[in-house]
Amino acid sequence: MKNACRWLSTVDDKPGVCQHSIESLRKHIQEDPNNYNTCTLMIDEMSIKKQTTWVPCEQKFVGYVDLGGQIGVDTEKVATNALVIMAVGMKKKWKLPISFHFTAGLSAETLSVLIKQAIDSLHEINIDVKALVMDGLRTNVACMSLLGCNITDAEFSFVHNEKSIMCLLDQVHMVKVLRNVWGRLGEIHGPHGVARWQDIENLVALQVGAGYTKSGRLSLLHIRLHRPSAKQYKSLE
Repeated sequence: MKNACRWLSTVDDKPGVCQHSIESLRKHIQEDPNNYNTCTLMIDEMSIKKQTTWVPCEQKFVGYVDLGGQIGVDTEKVATNALVIMAVGMKKKWKLPISFHFTAGLSAETLSVLIKQAIDSLHEINIDVKALVMDGLRTNVACMSLLGCNITDAEFSFVHNEKSIMCLLDQVHMVKVLRNVWGRLGEIHGPHGVARWQDIENLVALQVGAGYTKSGRLSLLHIRLHRPSAKQYKSLE
């Protein structure tokens, strides 16, 4: 922990584009351009504790909405989420967060600007972004449209800096979305018949009754539409 704190004290940890990460990638691109000249950007937002903290060395409170000082936002609002944009190598196994932002209800317009800033920062050091990967949230889908994609007509690419970039929805998250919609509707009608959620619940009940929960791929956790608490998670395992 002491080593981590010592290292973090030398790194510029302010929200926005992480210049320390950009400089690190600049060195790698000079030493091994073939394995570092292309990447994918993964965009994800996670919940954080809503609170403010006094920082003595900076003589100010932190914990408010902060997008890096480049976009005008309400900085008096306490942040509830952290948005992270991470670069992931396509030819070699590497990944590095290149920007982070403290948010509280991010709009599609603002998200598109932050993504373009991240792409531009990598473009300046000769790294081409080939694709964006994000969850299938409404804001993210709207952001894709603002960037130039047309999800309805299956057009999943846009052009930035004269480069074509693909937009992809995270498959695991989309499966969860489908499960939640299916569970709430009860039935999904398709060209080959009706898929009933009750059949899934019956299958899980059959597995549990027969004692196949350890070896089976489907469990009670998979049919829970709401995230269980720690105690509920233990009981369901």
